[in-house]
Amino acid sequence: MPRPSATMIRRKHYLGFTVVTVYYEPPTTVQEIVRTKDFSAIGIFTYDSIDLPDEYVRTRSVLTIRVPTLDVEDGVFLERFRKSYRNEIKRSDSDRVKFSIVREEDTREAYDVYRQFETLQKRSAYPFSFFKDLIVFVANSGGIPVSIVACIDARPVLKVFAIASVRHGSQIQVEQAIIGRASKRLIFNACQYARENKYEYLDLAYIDTVKSERAGITAYKQGFGGETVMEYHYEYASRILKLFRVVRGIARQYIHV
Repeated sequence: MPRPSATMIRRKHYLGFTVVTVYYEPPTTVQEIVRTKDFSAIGIFTYDSIDLPDEYVRTRSVLTIRVPTLDVEDGVFLERFRKSYRNEIKRSDSDRVKFSIVREEDTREAYDVYRQFETLQKRSAYPFSFFKDLIVFVANSGGIPVSIVACIDARPVLKVFAIASVRHGSQIQVEQAIIGRASKRLIFNACQYARENKYEYLDLAYIDTVKSERAGITAYKQGFGGETVMEYHYEYASRILKLFRVVRGIARQYIHV
């Protein structure tokens, strides 16, 4: 499991290009980073609408739910949760389910829960190489993971990347009610972890208040008592990197690079 970071700016280097990701920095800091031009591409995640040069594209403006974690104790977390959630979390103590943070050697099993869940939802799963760097909270029944909450270390935000569980009809026979309670307990555990490690928020990720097919997951996330805010994504890529991506895309059609 990766240790909590002390920064929200990540740099990766590949094939001579430098790619930067900036998580939830103040607008003034973002603008300073932009002025350096010390990168080939940059992705910016922020709760603020920021005035950036024309070549920067705002790729998303979405609603998200974030739960404040620094100013509260465990009991207050529960008081903010929907009453039915509080009851389920308390009942989870008697479900013979063990809760923990995934150890490095167990990451593959947790990833399989996520991958299978995404397949059932007809979505493409991110590769294991991405998943293994996440902070993953897991519920095990009989030594087998049945529910996971995977988070991105985006200090000062702990950002939920995926909530996944074993579904009805799988080879693992666990009551769906138990899995439902375990999933809510994992969100509570993530809140505790965020507070103990000085994150300002647990961000439950995006919601959609318009599309009816998203109403269920939106209502689910709203039950944890967070605040609804806007999140903005900005991207920039140099002309050379854009050209490289085009050439690579064409080449893959013919030589599978």
